[in-house]
Amino acid sequence: MTAERFVADPFGGPGERLYRTGDLAVRGPDGMLRFLGRADQQVKLRGFRVELGEIEAVLATHPAVAKSAATVRQDDRGEKQLVAYIVPAETAGQAAEPQAEMSAGPGAPRTGTAAGAAEPTGTRAVALPADDLREHLARALPAHMIPSAFVTLDALPHTASGKLDRRALPAPDRARTARCAPRTPREETLRGVFAEVLGLDPARVGVHDGFFDLGGHSLLAPRLTSRIRAVLEWDVPLRALFDTPTVAALARRPDGSTEDSAPLGPLLPLRTRGHREPLFCLPPASGLSWGFAGLARHLAPGRPLYGLQSRGLIPGREPAATLAEAVAEHTALIRETQPHGPYHLLGYSMGGLVAHEVAVGLQAAGEDVALLALLDAFPGSWIRQGPAPSDRPALLRSLLAILGRQVPPPEAGPLTDARFAELIRGVPDMPGSLSDAELAALVGVTANNRRLLGEFAPTTYRGDLLFFTAAQDPDAVPGRYRAWQPYVRGRIANHDIPCAHGEMTGPASLDRMGPVLDSHLAR
Repeated sequence: MTAERFVADPFGGPGERLYRTGDLAVRGPDGMLRFLGRADQQVKLRGFRVELGEIEAVLATHPAVAKSAATVRQDDRGEKQLVAYIVPAETAGQAAEPQAEMSAGPGAPRTGTAAGAAEPTGTRAVALPADDLREHLARALPAHMIPSAFVTLDALPHTASGKLDRRALPAPDRARTARCAPRTPREETLRGVFAEVLGLDPARVGVHDGFFDLGGHSLLAPRLTSRIRAVLEWDVPLRALFDTPTVAALARRPDGSTEDSAPLGPLLPLRTRGHREPLFCLPPASGLSWGFAGLARHLAPGRPLYGLQSRGLIPGREPAATLAEAVAEHTALIRETQPHGPYHLLGYSMGGLVAHEVAVGLQAAGEDVALLALLDAFPGSWIRQGPAPSDRPALLRSLLAILGRQVPPPEAGPLTDARFAELIRGVPDMPGSLSDAELAALVGVTANNRRLLGEFAPTTYRGDLLFFTAAQDPDAVPGRYRAWQPYVRGRIANHDIPCAHGEMTGPASLDRMGPVLDSHLAR
């Protein structure tokens, strides 16, 4: 025993001590202490301190869970992920050795035996729905403490002394059963490239599985097209991944084909298959919804995903004249895709303001809006913080930040169109593939949307609001999300995301928001 364990008693007299047990607990409203776990179970994940014991304690309150454990593991790409292990109440104690069945992320339930584990002799555990577990956790825990994978076990492994053996917990089997194997040599080669870039077993990549469904995102897309070029000596434009995102669809593309206008159209299909109601995403002032593609991997497999985009991105087409016109056009596209509710809407920055008005309009038409979620979008004075539409250098700088480019310092002088294009094309991603005419249209749409922002006059939405704040933005104001309360007849649930405003659709941010969105969509 050392002085580290015997600490001064803040409530006692001089010289009195307390013993630090290392247990974590919270005092409830009834005065009782609720045990959360051990302090040595605290881990750091993506900048957050995560109490594994607290996750386990909340899981234990689920009526279908007998025992639970949580840990942090590295996936095949070396990225850390939070994993929860569940022993269902109905099978608790029936098996001594763990056999895993996983229900997580973008895929159907899978089964697999833990490495080094013997086959169990007891009754096999039935996997609990991951959506139910995420929803249960989301009621009590912040977004960064929602596991990205859930593994159902017959029993938790223990050491000889009876303690939980976290090192013996099996890795989640994130492999996907292929719906269809390759049928041609080109499909076989493309499947191998998909698997290499995504860190998957090739045998588990189906030719009809979408790149974004399999875990792809905007930062991996250039790597995929680069590997296709190296392996097949065949140029595939980045934008083709939206139009032809599967192995089978890419294999059918004629060599050298570069005509792909779909990614700039008013409706961007990111995932079209599924029996559930779609999630419709509305973009920031740039008018582009490409950044929402990374959400697909976090949504249940049967959930279609669409991005709405501003009219005018295709060269030669005029942008919306008024905000009301933009709202009406987005609403028409949504109802053309899904004639009746319940509707699910997600809006980022300016898209959040538009999504709010779309939701109000749908309710006025007698439709049900089941989810309205906003990413760092605020009414009031926040609208006036951006650059004026007439200040082109400032507008270009703002657009560089939106598109993830490094913004030159003010002392570098006014930003010209030529320098703007050079900076955009300096990164081999989707915006970097735009032509001169498309870049000019993008700047025009951004300027027009900045003008339309001034017309926003919020009305009242009847329902709860799910909100995500860019907590590390230089202009962030704690509690600013409450500015929506006069215009929301319901509760506002806020989740702080450790990023800047322009990073809300980056992979790390979507990793935090995706599970929360998925749990709310499942309600």
